[in-house]
Amino acid sequence: MIKVAFGARVNNGRKKILIVEDDPGMQKLVSFHLKDLYDLKVVSDGWEAFTILNEDSDPQDLILTDIEMTELDGLKLIEMLDDIPEYRQIPVIVMSSTVQKNDELQLDFQNYFGCLPKPVVPAELYLKIEEAFCSRIG
Repeated sequence: MIKVAFGARVNNGRKKILIVEDDPGMQKLVSFHLKDLYDLKVVSDGWEAFTILNEDSDPQDLILTDIEMTELDGLKLIEMLDDIPEYRQIPVIVMSSTVQKNDELQLDFQNYFGCLPKPVVPAELYLKIEEAFCSRIG
């Protein structure tokens, strides 16, 4: 397993990631790979994500979302987040079973940071998350 050293926070030393995924198996897989490195909250659709974002006094550092969900899908979630100034700064990484390894979604949103094909490869997941965190420094 890759140990990530540069995602530290002042409060408890762990960044907060909101996982938005409707597949319970994928929720467990992603959570398994990230639980030792980050504080995680897992929800099943975009509406639940908005509830967490609105109710949590300590903001999320990153959102990891599926694209295809029945209630509020990931693309609409990204669009809505991009329209709200306090959420626009939260990087969003998309996970998709419809995207191939070397493909990239061309989305024109300030908060969109990239896409990972499903099933996610742990090393690629860690790298993409830390790239997103490092891009927000400064």
